[in-house]
Formats: sequence, structure tokens, C-alpha cells
Amino acid sequence: MRVENIRMNKVNTPMVTKNKNTGSDFKENLFSAEDDYDREKLKNLMQDIDEKSRKLKDTLDIGSLMEYKEMVSIFMKEMLCAYDASKREYMDYRGRHKIYVIIEEVNKKLSKMTEDFMKKEKDTFDVLKKIDEIKGLLVDMYD
Repeated sequence: MRVENIRMNKVNTPMVTKNKNTGSDFKENLFSAEDDYDREKLKNLMQDIDEKSRKLKDTLDIGSLMEYKEMVSIFMKEMLCAYDASKREYMDYRGRHKIYVIIEEVNKKLSKMTEDFMKKEKDTFDVLKKIDEIKGLLVDMYD
């Protein structure tokens, strides 16, 4: 058996090199765009909450309270979605996740404010104080 030399035609084709950073740059840009979108959305929600809190402070009625609670609830849901998407680690001084601790505090204060309204024992100063405390907690989550 005889093996013949086979000549291969060499074709000069330019070698395509992939830039390894291209994928990571795209990924970073995508995450940056998502972060910007989330920040803008949360900023708009905070403005809506400010508007609802002013209305609540002016009227002190159950309808305004429910609108305020709804906006706070939407804000917290959006914050959790943004937090889960980014997988950032926010820890408080005890090592717990800061976002979840603040949400628990906001829920407690909203519940107390609702109870005060329902019991008709709403002291204007206490309600205004709770609104400001909740806003402070939401700002802590946002920053």
C-alpha cells in the first residue's frame, strides 16, 4: 500500500481574533443601564410618595392613607426587585441584610399608623411623625 503526498491548497484568510473584553463591556453596560433605569424608577416613586405624604398630612383621611400605603408598597417591591437583580450586599451592623430590615421597620410603622386611624385615636402629631419616619427609612433604602 502506498501513501501519496497530498498537497493542500493553502488559502490565505485573515484570522479573526475575538476581543475578550467585548462581552464583559456589553455586560457592564447592560448592568449600568439597568441600574440607571432602576434608579430613575425609584426616584419617580419617591416623588409620588412625597406627593401622597403631603396629601395625607393635609387631609388626614383614610383614603389618603390607603393611597400612601399603596405607593410605599410599590416602592418597596421595586426596591426588592432592583436589589435582587443587582445582588449587592447591604449589611447592617449586625450582619443582616439592610434592605430587609428596613422593610420590616416600614411595615411596622405603616401598621401602627393604620391602627391609629382605625381606632380613631389619630393624634395629628403622631401621624406626621410616622410619615416622616417612614420617609427616612425609604430614603435609607434608596441611597
